[in-house]
Amino acid sequence: MLRYFTSYLIQVNRPAMDGLESMAVFVEIVSNGNLTTAAERLSLSSSMVGKHLNTLEIRLGVKLRSR
Repeated sequence: MLRYFTSYLIQVNRPAMDGLESMAVFVEIVSNGNLTTAAERLSLSSSMVGKHLNTLEIRLGVKLRSR
């Protein structure tokens, strides 16, 4: 029971855009060459993939891809 409660607390306190998740999305974008294919492979919307990319760019302070 404690394990489920701990798992729930972690999920509740999880930031909306996790840095590691955003990096994984970026790797998928680079591997596939575009946002749309990466979104399909990750079962995310193109909009969500774009948000992950934008969040990562803000955190790192650089543009990771030319648009």
